[in-house]
Amino acid sequence: MCCPEFIAKYVLFIANLVFSDPQSRQFTSTDPNDEDLEPSILLSELAGLAIIRLGVAVLRNLRDLQDILPVNALPIGIIVLGCIIFIIAFLACCGAIKESRCMLITYSIFMVILVAVKIYLAIVVFGFLSDVTSTITSWVTTAFNTSSLRDVYHVMEALFNCCGTTGPSSYDGILSQLPPSCCASPVDNTFYAPNAFPGCTTRLIDYFDTFGRAIGSVLIIIIFLEFISIIFAWFLSHSYSQKRRGNIA
Repeated sequence: MCCPEFIAKYVLFIANLVFSDPQSRQFTSTDPNDEDLEPSILLSELAGLAIIRLGVAVLRNLRDLQDILPVNALPIGIIVLGCIIFIIAFLACCGAIKESRCMLITYSIFMVILVAVKIYLAIVVFGFLSDVTSTITSWVTTAFNTSSLRDVYHVMEALFNCCGTTGPSSYDGILSQLPPSCCASPVDNTFYAPNAFPGCTTRLIDYFDTFGRAIGSVLIIIIFLEFISIIFAWFLSHSYSQKRRGNIA
């Protein structure tokens, strides 16, 4: 095995591995000098898990607010994408260690598709962030002014520790007293404006801005790393093809 091939092989393998897995001995190297090499959980899998975790976090916090915030498609899409990354990453690990040209080519094709999907998803996320203030303000105002969504709105207030659209004054002329969801510490079962949470508009803007930037940043890092992985996979595939031709000759 030449030096560039050796480096590419184990950079691709190690770059896809993070946590030791002593039960994965079936993925042993074909190099006799690497008998003690312990495979692990894939770095791409870790990236996939990070995406899944972010998507689940957003979806979990919004599961009771589907009528107010129609954004389920984005976290669900992120979760599905993370699962796909988690599964496909095994191809890089197996292909590099088993020197399987077929696995590496399959991995490369899938990764090119996934990179394209993640680029599109990153554009969607940052596009949403560029207009997050007006979008969230519109959602919150519409939900607050829709009487049929009032109970769901109170759930959102309790979930995000917020009150009304811009604060307790939002309920002036609407309710005789503030709803329980607006206050953390009622006095004698009475809810006073000084004890109320701030408005939901600001809270939700901060929430989506934070998670959106986290998701977007993770996507950009993953896209960069996957481009490198694709290059290494193509190089190894070509190297293994040349090696087999040499053996046949």
